Amino acid sequence: MSLSCVDVVERYSISNTVALRALIRHIINAPATRFSVNKFYNSLKSQGVACTKNNLYDYMDHLTDTLLFYQVPIHSRSERVRRVNPKKVYVIDPGLMGAMSLNITDDRGALLENLVFMHFRRQGLAPEYYVTKNGAEVDFVLTAEDRSERRLVQVCWDIHDPVTQKREVNALLSAMQELGLSQGTIVTWLDEDVSDKRLDIVPAWKWLLAE
Repeated sequence: MSLSCVDVVERYSISNTVALRALIRHIINAPATRFSVNKFYNSLKSQGVACTKNNLYDYMDHLTDTLLFYQVPIHSRSERVRRVNPKKVYVIDPGLMGAMSLNITDDRGALLENLVFMHFRRQGLAPEYYVTKNGAEVDFVLTAEDRSERRLVQVCWDIHDPVTQKREVNALLSAMQELGLSQGTIVTWLDEDVSDKRLDIVPAWKWLLAE
């Protein structure tokens, strides 16, 4: 069970509660996105909120340790690449978004992605995200412990819009080519399509049952 903001403050003796609460609100309002401490620091500074970057890094670690959020690194063999690229952040309980946010995100795709991530975590998996050479993002790379197998999973609320479909499919196909994979999955809310044998486009309910 995740701890409240008050519990985090007391456990780690945090005095700058204004910055901590702002950080929590920011993440809850933007789940399943890459979080940059530098950008958030500059945002706080522009609002007149005093806080150091080191404090923000510490706060993120505290919030992760107390299981409010999960941080997901980029998929790369280079430790430097993993270190300099921002991590994606997921909320442990989607109910927190409704309880702690006045305006829950309208990005239903982000909420679905958060659900898929938590399903992986319940299975004991540690997914990473992937960025192709041309800058396209694929939401999840799952690697077997012995690195003998990898899976790619993209999440998209729906693929009715041709522009959206092209973006999501092309990102996944590019990642498959770069990683040497012949199969990829796109999890949607309701859409299903098996016309392309390389891609398994499956609705979330069916994917969750199969997983």
